[in-house]
Amino acid sequence: MASIAKVVVEISLDREFDYRIPAHLKDSIKVGSQVNVPFKSRELRGFVVGLSNYSAFGDKLKEIAGVVGDKPLIPESVVALATWIADYYCAPIENAVRTVLPSAVRRRGAKHKKQLFVSLVDAPNVDGASCSVQDDRRSNSIHCKADPCAQAQRNGAGSSIYEEERINYFDVHEPVGNEQGNLPHWRQQGATYFVTFRLGDSLPQEKLNQWRAELAIWLRAHPEPHDEATKREYYELFPQRFQNWLDQGMGSCILAKPEMKEIVEDALLHFDGDRYKLREYAVMPNHVHMLISPLGEHLLSEILHSLKSFTANEINKRIKNELKPVWQHESFDHIVRSPEQVERIRKYIHDNPSQIVDGASSSVSDDRQPLADPLLPPVDPALPAQPSGAGSSVYDKLPPKQKFVVETLQEHGAMTLSELKERSGCSDSPIRTLEKNGLVKIEEETILRDPHMGLELLRTQPFNLMAEQQTALDIINASMDKEKPGTVLLHGVTGSGKTEVYLQAIQHALDKGQGAIVLVPEIALTPQTVDRFRSRFGDCVAVLHSSLSDGERHDEWHRIRNGEAQIAIGARSALFSPIENPGLIVVDEEHEATYKQDESPRYNARDVAVMRGHLENCCVVLGSATPAMESFKNVRDGRYELAEMLLRVDDRSMPLMRIVDMCIESEKDGRPQIFSTELVEGIYDRLNLREQVILFLNRRGFSSSLQCEKCGYVAECSECSVSMTYHKRAHKLLCHICGAEEKVPNRCPDCGDPDFKYAGMGTERIEEVLGKLCPNAKVARMDSDTMRKKDSYRKVLDQFRTGKIDILLGTQMIAKGLDFPNVTLVGVLNADMSLHVPDFRAGERTFQLLTQVAGRAGRGEKAGEVIVQAYTPHHPAIQAARSLDYDGFCSQDLEFRKELCYPPYSHLVLLTFKGECEGEVMSVADGFSARLEKILPESVTHSPPVPAPLARAKGLWRYQIMLRCEHTVKMTRPIRHVRSVYKIPKTVTCTVDVDALSLL
Repeated sequence: MASIAKVVVEISLDREFDYRIPAHLKDSIKVGSQVNVPFKSRELRGFVVGLSNYSAFGDKLKEIAGVVGDKPLIPESVVALATWIADYYCAPIENAVRTVLPSAVRRRGAKHKKQLFVSLVDAPNVDGASCSVQDDRRSNSIHCKADPCAQAQRNGAGSSIYEEERINYFDVHEPVGNEQGNLPHWRQQGATYFVTFRLGDSLPQEKLNQWRAELAIWLRAHPEPHDEATKREYYELFPQRFQNWLDQGMGSCILAKPEMKEIVEDALLHFDGDRYKLREYAVMPNHVHMLISPLGEHLLSEILHSLKSFTANEINKRIKNELKPVWQHESFDHIVRSPEQVERIRKYIHDNPSQIVDGASSSVSDDRQPLADPLLPPVDPALPAQPSGAGSSVYDKLPPKQKFVVETLQEHGAMTLSELKERSGCSDSPIRTLEKNGLVKIEEETILRDPHMGLELLRTQPFNLMAEQQTALDIINASMDKEKPGTVLLHGVTGSGKTEVYLQAIQHALDKGQGAIVLVPEIALTPQTVDRFRSRFGDCVAVLHSSLSDGERHDEWHRIRNGEAQIAIGARSALFSPIENPGLIVVDEEHEATYKQDESPRYNARDVAVMRGHLENCCVVLGSATPAMESFKNVRDGRYELAEMLLRVDDRSMPLMRIVDMCIESEKDGRPQIFSTELVEGIYDRLNLREQVILFLNRRGFSSSLQCEKCGYVAECSECSVSMTYHKRAHKLLCHICGAEEKVPNRCPDCGDPDFKYAGMGTERIEEVLGKLCPNAKVARMDSDTMRKKDSYRKVLDQFRTGKIDILLGTQMIAKGLDFPNVTLVGVLNADMSLHVPDFRAGERTFQLLTQVAGRAGRGEKAGEVIVQAYTPHHPAIQAARSLDYDGFCSQDLEFRKELCYPPYSHLVLLTFKGECEGEVMSVADGFSARLEKILPESVTHSPPVPAPLARAKGLWRYQIMLRCEHTVKMTRPIRHVRSVYKIPKTVTCTVDVDALSLL
């Protein structure tokens, strides 16, 4: 057993540290374990990336202080993958380890969410109901006093105790007096009264009862929805408004405050046993109940007047704005006439606290009867009490609120305390009373933060495959069944049914007891993809992407780790999910640049997926209608296996693509045009046929620049070498590189001219023009300005799917992966905009983008059409996209790259130096280049340091060195060596981008 652990700590030092494993932790520590280790004068957390019995530092090792968790957080195979990423992409090992584990999982304090759950306890049948009475006057916000004689009688005490404390009921044979005012209406020595008096600002009970009845009628006519988002809208629409009225109707409810309640309680108890016998009482938020027997010659009217006067003065001392009056002038009194009646009154007083919601008397939110109105007699004295039948359930004897809680649990089963309160319309009080009486259990349990909460999907069954689909599936399944599975490039045109092939291939992996990982390039695609996979596989699908909350990512990751989910879906970070024994990794739209991480380690998820497949011995499927040149060449070289699907599902035709020369369109009107005549007519035709349209423009904002026509001034970012984009809705100038914002000037800062020209166009401007062209059409815009909320993607796409949106306008997030059968026209604006970027991949990207966005049309029964507007319509990339000639375009572009030794015929490494002082950056880049050139092999082609195409970004000047070679290691090893010996000042940073996709 290993005695030394190699640990990567949480600070970036780009090295491993050896620690001795103490004897008591040897069984707990494994590769991937998170540990606490002493580091200088503090304790840090780190991850074990290796185990050994030897250390170059001998016996001078510190011991690991402790291990976090009961099993490794990172699977050993993923640790090996992180080590490979650090080496291949020339990145610090700490960055690689952080990359393979979400911050929501690795950070201190990360844990599952716990909530209180309520469940029923089986209740025995009893002879009569038992009612719990709170004897301690100070233990609750609502206080009740138990009469000893009544309590003794319920407990079976002897009659002598009862006789000693016997209540004197009204005797019709005794004379009565009516000496003062309205109270008492009669007075009799030793008589006992039920009395209620209320705060002065509470509304008449009849009005509150009317509101309760109206609320109950509305609730019966409008059942509660199950969807959480709709449920919130449902309660805000009507029930919550009514509840607010009811709460206001109850007045200030100041007696719910402990200090106010204590004033009343102390006053009630002060003359107990002197002027009166206080047999029961309850201090409610806006009124007081008493069961009271005046003693001696003391009159009830005097007692109430004294109580009200004293408490009113004391309450007003505590309140800045005095309540006038504190108490209502009228009080309700009812004389007790029989032993049965006193028991019913006593029960009424005890049940009142269960009507409390958030410190105020609750309204009744269903058709069940509330407790009797406290301003009316609690029982009809002419009616005898109904005796409890022997053998009846204890639930039958509960107060209405508690009974409704029980019925809710019986109907829906155990649930969280908050959900139970919402469903039953009550507060904690009746639920806690049920717990105290042993009728329910309240326990803390772990609750899953589910990103799919409230989303119900219909389960789907595998479809019958077309011949090409079946052949592709057979190739993938055969690869999975091999002893050494390989990589399969699935080249399928848009609409050929690649997703169904993925689904059935994953089913094959599940049948073998293996898991699967599915990567998608855009978060916008994740909801649609997840819905399809969950419809097929249910809860064994977990989703991981950056739009989830930290809690949701934490719980989804642990579902995978615990084996509750066997399929992980998400953007590039989902590649590192802890799927046990993966059998298949799918990289959908594998050509997408979004799979490339733009910070250290700058890995490409497509290539790392191939490496994980090699390490895990599982099959990797790269799917695309326009595969990357690297993948295409790997097929040619025999590294990847090819599966092709060149026909659409059900033999649907590919969309007809028309290229419109916008130079000719501009000449017609003498000025640049946004929409061609063909595109406008096409939009009108589709709207008239109730079909849908997608418009694509890969630029957000209103206009790309703000120019002065008189002097030529252009509003540029002070921190970047780009012009600022005008956003009309925000009325701001924004830099799309650094995010800087500026106010729109009223006049030219250079010449003072008030007129500006808004040059170029973005999605915001197109949206405005569409509003004028198609005033009756519903238009939605999808770009990073509008898709800011967590569920924005799903909402817009769901509305588009259901036909609530006629025209969907957006940037590249709508260009791929979306499947909407009613879309019959796709318009591409400024299609050649991406051709004018200083990058050898510009033609490839334009061809891919046009092909992908064209594939959104004609995916249903109706034929599709694509109208592409361009100023350079004869460019090879545009013409190849028009004929969907992938092989022809690739062959032509590969010849060009081979001639210049560009990828895929070489690997490209880009070194970028950044700093605030241009001269210092240039000097550091020159010094680094001079040292690097001395040790580079002859097979490496490299450029001298030159300013980057984007010379300045975020306030930093940028210089670049480009290296190309057939083998990456011949470039990365010399770079690592120079970085270790050449001291770069702290004011300059150097980034290394292996297999760089962008040269900007």
